[in-house]
Amino acid sequence: MSTLRNRARWALLLASGPAAALAQRTADPAWVEATVARGWGLRVAAALSRVTGTVSFSIGEVCVVGLVAGAAVGMWRTFRPTDRWARARRALPWVLATASLTWAWGMATWGLNYRREPIRKAFGYSVSKPTPDELGQLGAALISELNDTRAEVSEDPSGVARLGDDIPDAFRRASATFDRLGERHGFLGGSYAPPKPIFLSPILSLLGIGGVYNPLTAEPNLNVDMPTFFLPFNACHELAHQRGIAREDEANFVGWLAAHDDAGADFRYSAARFASRHIVVAWGRTNQAEAWELWQSRSAGVLRDEAAVDAWRARYDTIIADAGEAVNDAYLRSNGVHDGVESYGRVTDLLVAWWRAREGL
Repeated sequence: MSTLRNRARWALLLASGPAAALAQRTADPAWVEATVARGWGLRVAAALSRVTGTVSFSIGEVCVVGLVAGAAVGMWRTFRPTDRWARARRALPWVLATASLTWAWGMATWGLNYRREPIRKAFGYSVSKPTPDELGQLGAALISELNDTRAEVSEDPSGVARLGDDIPDAFRRASATFDRLGERHGFLGGSYAPPKPIFLSPILSLLGIGGVYNPLTAEPNLNVDMPTFFLPFNACHELAHQRGIAREDEANFVGWLAAHDDAGADFRYSAARFASRHIVVAWGRTNQAEAWELWQSRSAGVLRDEAAVDAWRARYDTIIADAGEAVNDAYLRSNGVHDGVESYGRVTDLLVAWWRAREGL
């Protein structure tokens, strides 16, 4: 009987992860919105953030490094000649059970947010396919904003844009900006710790990743190896994930909205740089010549920044970056995002919906 009970326990542990994944795929969006996205998911994230926010380094990064080191040691011990298969048999159930439970916990507290209601409903937007005229008008407005804000930002000695503060202060500003956004949109509110830099940021650069949100520690983690004018928008994007906005196009929009509303020119420039690129590219699919002419109207300062971005990317243009994108694509698809990494680009519909609402269209 004892053996039967032990087997049943192991079966439940091993099944917890797949069961949570199935529940995520079939959960009712209205229930997820009310119970997880605006309920226990936010409460868990806020509580975790208060704990992990007591230190300036990323606890999630430490855990990942520890797991990698532990796995390396475990493999070395397992594949030593003495009793290697016996060791492997004993370790495998524990590894699988831990992974399954971790996945189930992550799904229950954050992963279910992939099934929440579309964020357009929370903002009251009517989202429909943008017309070429709308894309052209919004693109022109964003390029104008891009050039205007670029004229206000600080520059480093080589003439490239930089933050108005140091990175820790910029991350605190991003968190404060989100707090103000939450006052207008209550579903984005709450008390959370600011983003954290990743010590091993060059590895993220190799993988082509600007930031990552760890739901197990409620930490928005940022790649600080990239040009610093990326950071305001990227920080706000990861803070959107912290508030339960799981889908990438929606986190892009909320991150843009937060950075766009900030009083600092460096934040507004980072937001304009992100949005203008998406809108002008979308417009160029139907009006290539006009979109290219608009794109060429970027200021000399913006072009210097783009040259700095190209130089940074050239250092990390390897097969590893392609592998990183493939892993991210697989992760998104496993969470029900059918178009994977291409979902990032769907932010154009939300940007146009915001513009329509502002213009009263």
